Amino acid sequence: MSNAFYLSSIESLYREMESGKLNADEWLILKRCNSQENCESYMERFKDTEHAKLLPLIYKINLRYRSKKFPALDPFDAECLICVLEYEDVRRDLAEPKYLARRVRSSGRKSGWKLAIENVVLKKGSTDGFDFLNKGKRLDASFEFFILSNSQHFKSNVLEAARNRLTAHGFVFGS
Repeated sequence: MSNAFYLSSIESLYREMESGKLNADEWLILKRCNSQENCESYMERFKDTEHAKLLPLIYKINLRYRSKKFPALDPFDAECLICVLEYEDVRRDLAEPKYLARRVRSSGRKSGWKLAIENVVLKKGSTDGFDFLNKGKRLDASFEFFILSNSQHFKSNVLEAARNRLTAHGFVFGS
């Protein structure tokens, strides 16, 4: 992916945030999040400060910079990669500090990130990752949730599998 993709994606995040909820100083901080290193530095510095409300936004920007280290087939494939990175982060936060989705990463590098997450969702029954997220009450970080949130990019059988797995575990999409 070119730098244009990452810059345009970050600009779209800025536009999403443009609801008058940020003051000029906060906008300036976000504009300075122009590298992974800067994002991580701000995330550390702002943990217990008045700027803590910026942390989710800085995290999303940081995910985009982190994703630059991996190949992606197209912009949506890069979004799928970002979903994988976020899933890994949630697992680390919940209890597994050194967790990496090794099989998904290997598959994503070989065949594309979209296909990698589709293959996970199309597996019969539940997966270890899904069960882990369910136990931690974080199904919003599951591949199934991502697929339903981006339904226009997936075939009906993938959407059905995602919806079925979520509802089988009591999660109603859109709730």
